[in-house]
Amino acid sequence: MNKWKLWLIPLAIVLVVVLIKTIGMNSSSETVLNADITQSVLVEEVQQMDQDKALVMNGTAAPYEKAMVTARAAGIVQSLLVENGQEVQAGQALAVLESDAYQTAVQINQAVLSQAETKLSVTRADQERMQTLYNNGAISEKDYQDITAALKIAEADYANASAALTNSQRDLKNTTITAPISGIAANRNVSLGQMLSIGYPLLEVDDISSIYVDVEVRAEDLAQVQPGMAAEVLVSALGDRSFTGAVAIVNPSANAVGRVYAARIKVDNPDYYLKPGMFAQVYINTGESEQILVIPQKALISREEQYYVFSPEGDKAKLQQVEIGEIIEQQVEIIKGLTAGQQVVVSNVNKLKDNDSIIIAGQQEE
Repeated sequence: MNKWKLWLIPLAIVLVVVLIKTIGMNSSSETVLNADITQSVLVEEVQQMDQDKALVMNGTAAPYEKAMVTARAAGIVQSLLVENGQEVQAGQALAVLESDAYQTAVQINQAVLSQAETKLSVTRADQERMQTLYNNGAISEKDYQDITAALKIAEADYANASAALTNSQRDLKNTTITAPISGIAANRNVSLGQMLSIGYPLLEVDDISSIYVDVEVRAEDLAQVQPGMAAEVLVSALGDRSFTGAVAIVNPSANAVGRVYAARIKVDNPDYYLKPGMFAQVYINTGESEQILVIPQKALISREEQYYVFSPEGDKAKLQQVEIGEIIEQQVEIIKGLTAGQQVVVSNVNKLKDNDSIIIAGQQEE
C-alpha cells in the first residue's frame, strides 16, 4: 500500500501542470478573440443641396368620367354582352331584355294610330263640306258646331294614338341597353334571367383614358395650389411608377369635417395602367426651392423602424440616430440629427457597432 501511494504523488503533479497550461492557453485565446479589431472605412461629408419645394399629398385614383347604366324598361334579362374590364364604345349594346310584350304593344298602337288617322281624315273632310254648307246657309249652326267638335275629338284621338306608339317604340328600343359613354365596363350587377325594374343599376362604364387623382389640400397650403400647376403622381401598386399630371379642379369650399379642400389632379392614361381606387402620392411643385441636407443612401442603417448613421469621432465610430425625408436618386434627405460638413461612414456600416475602432482610409469619391 505504501508503494502505491508513492506512485500517486508524481501523477498528481503532472495533472496539475497540464491543467495550468490549459487554463493559460484558453485565457490567451480569449484575449485574442476579445481584442478590439480596427476597421478601415470610407467617409463622406453631409452635403447641402437645393431642392424644389413641393407639397406632398396622398390621393386616390378615380375615373375621368363615370356613367351608371340602369334599366329604362322593365323585363327579364335575355342576354348579357359585356364582362367587367371589357372596353366598350358609346352606344354599344351591353344587355338585351325579352321584348315580345313590347313588340306586341308597338303593333297594337300602330293599328290604333291607323284607325285614328282614318277617322281624322274622314272627319276633316266632313267638316270642310259642312263648312261650305254652313256658309251658304244650308245647315243649322248646331249641325256645324257638332261636326267641329267631332273634328277636335278625332284630332285628340290621333294625337293620343301617336304618343302611345312613340312611347311603345321607345320602350321596345330600351330593351336593348347600351353604353352611355365610351370606357371600361365595371361592377356588373346583373345575371341572365333576372327580372329588372325600371331604374335597376346593371353596371357602370368608367372612362379611364384620363384619371383624376383626388387629394385633400390643407387650408394653409391652399394659396399655393392653383389649376394648371404641374404635379407628379407616384403609384406604389405599379412599382412606384411616376406619371405627370396637372391640377385640374380645386374646390373653394372646405370639407365640414376635416377642414380640408378637395382637389383633383388630371393624369393622361392612354394605356390604362392607372385604375380607379389605386393609392397615389402626389407632388405639386410650388415653384419655390429650399436647401436640404443629404447623405449617400449607403450610409444609412435601419433598426426597428429607426434610422442611424455612424459618425467618426477620433478613432471611434459613434452610432447616431437621424430622421430622414425624401430619397433622391442615391441620396437621402436628412431632416434631423446631422449638420452640413459633418462626416458619416459610407462603407462597412453593417459590420460596425457603436464605439468600434476605425481608421479612415479616405474620402468616398463621388
